[in-house]
Amino acid sequence: MKISYKLIQQYINCPLSPEELSEKLTMAGLEVGAVEKKGDDLSRCVVGQIREINPHPQADRLTVCRTDVGTEVLTIVCGARNMKVGDKVPVAQVNCTLPGGFTIKKSKLRGVISEGMMCSEKELGLSEESAGLMILPADAPIGAEIASYLGLGDAVLEVELTPNRGDCLSMRGIVREIAALTGEKPERMEVNPVEEGEDVQDFISIEIKDPDLCPRYAARLISGVTIGPSPVWLVQRLKSLGIRSINNVVDVTNFVMMEWGQPLHAFDYDLIQGKKIIVRRGKENEKIVTLDNVERELTPQNLVIADANRPVAVAGVMGGANTEVSEKTRNILLESAFFTPIQIRRTAQRFGLHSEASHRFERGVDPEGSVWALNRAAQLILDTAGGKAARGVIDVYPAPFSPRTIILRLAVLKDVLGTQVPQEKVVRILQDLDFSVTRIDQKSLDVCVPAFRWDIEREIDLIEEVARIYGYSNIPVSYPSTALSPEQKTKSKDFEAKIRNVLIGLGFYEAINFSFICGQLLNDLPAIDPSLDHGGRVYLKNPLVEGNNVLRTSLLPALLENVAYNQNRQIENIRLFELGACFFPGNNGSLPNEKTMLAMVMQGTRQPRSWRGKSDPLTFFDLKGVVKALMVGLRILDYAISPKDTPWLGSSQAACLKVPTQTVGFFGRVGRDILEYFGIEKEVFALELQVELLKASEKMTLRPIPKYPSVSRDLALIVPEEVTYQEVEQSIWEMDIDILQQIHLFDLYRGEQIPEGKKSMGLSLIYQSLIRTLTDQEVNVIHEKIIDHLSKKFYASLRE
Repeated sequence: MKISYKLIQQYINCPLSPEELSEKLTMAGLEVGAVEKKGDDLSRCVVGQIREINPHPQADRLTVCRTDVGTEVLTIVCGARNMKVGDKVPVAQVNCTLPGGFTIKKSKLRGVISEGMMCSEKELGLSEESAGLMILPADAPIGAEIASYLGLGDAVLEVELTPNRGDCLSMRGIVREIAALTGEKPERMEVNPVEEGEDVQDFISIEIKDPDLCPRYAARLISGVTIGPSPVWLVQRLKSLGIRSINNVVDVTNFVMMEWGQPLHAFDYDLIQGKKIIVRRGKENEKIVTLDNVERELTPQNLVIADANRPVAVAGVMGGANTEVSEKTRNILLESAFFTPIQIRRTAQRFGLHSEASHRFERGVDPEGSVWALNRAAQLILDTAGGKAARGVIDVYPAPFSPRTIILRLAVLKDVLGTQVPQEKVVRILQDLDFSVTRIDQKSLDVCVPAFRWDIEREIDLIEEVARIYGYSNIPVSYPSTALSPEQKTKSKDFEAKIRNVLIGLGFYEAINFSFICGQLLNDLPAIDPSLDHGGRVYLKNPLVEGNNVLRTSLLPALLENVAYNQNRQIENIRLFELGACFFPGNNGSLPNEKTMLAMVMQGTRQPRSWRGKSDPLTFFDLKGVVKALMVGLRILDYAISPKDTPWLGSSQAACLKVPTQTVGFFGRVGRDILEYFGIEKEVFALELQVELLKASEKMTLRPIPKYPSVSRDLALIVPEEVTYQEVEQSIWEMDIDILQQIHLFDLYRGEQIPEGKKSMGLSLIYQSLIRTLTDQEVNVIHEKIIDHLSKKFYASLRE
């Protein structure tokens, strides 16, 4: 919200400088983000009147003007064509510095001395574009400083309001705060538009069909207006508030909105069919073209302003093009209404329209101020566009606003603030903020809340109002006397901390992504775990980012986006993990099911680039090694890894993880189609699992360091192709041989000398006793038992 300091002074005698006012408002909870000074560089720019216009002797496109600036007549070479003799224009004299740092100097242009420059609005910093000189009104005083005449010597405060302070989205709201902070009284403004002719009800009728969505609707009729440019004072006031001038009628409605906080709308009365206004819900398949020339389809969820046959505005958001005020407009119907905030917010969100009007209606305007703002706008339109106001106001207000009364207990005020605020000070603060104190005794106050303060609902809200105006710096610092207790740890949080520690130790970095992602992305990609994702989605009704409209069902899409982001910045080795919640639809409309998931991605080489040479690229077995290290680090001993194809992963390099027999996740090489979807060029290996299904072993067995030597035996087996190493290893362990300590696969071979449909496995078995030295004979006996067992179970044979 932009606030003009100069405009503030017209409503209240503010004793504070712009910087002091900025500090005061910020400390009172209305943060001022910036203070912008305007008009300081125009001290030698004055109003001049053109006395003569002559052609330039050396240039067809230039003219030589004799311009009276009050103290002298200057010769000025000019390239504009929109002026005539007698026009009054801004004249920048020699040594004047214009916005942007350009200083005017006496110079010769094509042989003719030029003693200044006649300026356009763009050169004065008043607009972005300009077709020619700025022509001033005929009554502009010759020689007057432009900054003073146009009101350019100003400071604009950028107030960053919180959503609950809709009452401060206006000049009057800020003035009210200044009055409370300084003790100054705001100027009273009398509004009495001159009325003539017949009663307004002879021209238009108004019906509210949905008073729950529109509790109040008021209107005035002004006939015989002349649509045209606004006067300079109005253009400059709007510009200081960050609003572009359109025409005199629209500018007045915008100015009153910024002044009073009440959005208004002007209809071309002659384009209203049936001379009737109906406030109703939209109809199915009903359409309207709004002022931005976009056709919008309405539903019964939308509130519209309609005439006898069609909608003419989307209520509280934007008017319709079919009743737009234009240069041909002669009669206008001026609207001032109150719409329920939630209805306007829903409609603006659906159409993606965020206007100054909807911004205010969404936060709640003053239902009691509708007619006052309407009369203020009518008076200004009569002053700037002429015409006659019909007698009276149509004010449909079926259920007048009933203000709430809150009891403020002085003892509670003292307990909350930790200091005694004098009762008379409390009363003055509340009254300066336009609260009515209807009863006062030694213990409490009855406070009537004004209609524009929708955020004041409880006693604590009143205490906050007193505190911020009284001054937080006046409230002494006191520390709470309470016993500190240690943080309560939970098993789940401890387990997640262990996961982080293990993965960080393995060289991974933790990523933290948003929980909401693009729904289309989930629809385009298959689920890594079909047992979890059945196609259901948890949709957000009000997404913070357009497109990110569903809660995630997997952590991998965001991690792959992270990989693509790092790849595009020439990061070679990427190892990321994320530990977070995924969300799945509940049963029968219940709350979503939330599951804690772990996902990892790996891309690049095993070792970073070094002087020792090029490192090997990552493979599926590197990720498998990470999975095993994670299981060991979490003390999960009864896990199993088996081949498993998923739509996400390459069929030849994919596996599932089971603990002990329940599938908890999948890992492997990401499919090429998936990588292309994210624009990833190099291979990526990924894992995703459910953390809640992991369970650490309750006991940890410690063994002493062996004192006796180990014995190694190698075994080359030929087994059928479908037999996996894991099955072979598991089968050996099931023999429960005490002296067998380790089993390693050191070779896997297919090719010559190996029958078709079979493969060769090279195993290394380590035997060791904790109580004695083993003999070759007893090791050989055990080794032969293992060979015999494998040959019977897997039809294995020794490779010669």
